[in-house]
Amino acid sequence: MGRLRFAKDYNKARGHFYALDDVRQTLRTGGPTDPKSGPMPMACWSCKSPDVARVIDERGEDGYFEGKWARLGAEISNPIGCADCHDTRSDKFKNGEPELALTRPYVERAFEAIGKKFDEQSRLDKQASVCAQCHVEYYFTGPTKAVKSHGIWAPQ
Repeated sequence: MGRLRFAKDYNKARGHFYALDDVRQTLRTGGPTDPKSGPMPMACWSCKSPDVARVIDERGEDGYFEGKWARLGAEISNPIGCADCHDTRSDKFKNGEPELALTRPYVERAFEAIGKKFDEQSRLDKQASVCAQCHVEYYFTGPTKAVKSHGIWAPQ
């Protein structure tokens, strides 16, 4: 972990609720002073908030991923919550059923690439898959530093 940015200023494990506070208060971000400065790409927000899925819906994946971490930081304001793993707009969810959902389009494509479409997975696999949206090894690549899985979901 020493060479990974995750190791820099890693103080202690905390819960999902603190994801935004922790990433904003860490030295990993390089202390950007404007939307174009700092070493981190926008992809660093990808697992920190349900706002990511909203921004991707509004701007498209390229519109979300392009640029530095601070560029759309003001758009990312809600900590990890129900909408990261559940379809909170569905009738099932409104009636108290969990209604698991993949909320990141790149994750859905990764599962399709290995022949494990989310809608065809067992309940247990769906439970693991919604966690795997973030709890998986990944890397950032290309000009926009978009999120790519590392051999776990999709062949390399």
